[in-house]
Amino acid sequence: MLRVSLRQAQRKGDAAEIERLTAKLADLQSGHDGTPSAEPSDRLDRLQKVADLHDHGVLTDAEFAEEKARILREGSPPSGSALAWCACGGP
Repeated sequence: MLRVSLRQAQRKGDAAEIERLTAKLADLQSGHDGTPSAEPSDRLDRLQKVADLHDHGVLTDAEFAEEKARILREGSPPSGSALAWCACGGP
């Protein structure tokens, strides 16, 4: 939805809205380079940003779910590790 809103603002020539949406998109995409995040607090901050964007209608339900899953995957231990076993409560 964010990208759709950005395209609509571009068609209308609404410079302020383009700038606002571009900044939100940049915030959302920052730190999503595929490398795991070292700090849990960083992941929590990113989850909060994504939730705020969703709450304000910038992200659709599907976009929110996708971004949330990506952030949560970054901090997940490998599936065969003992940490993964502990995280899920056992076998």
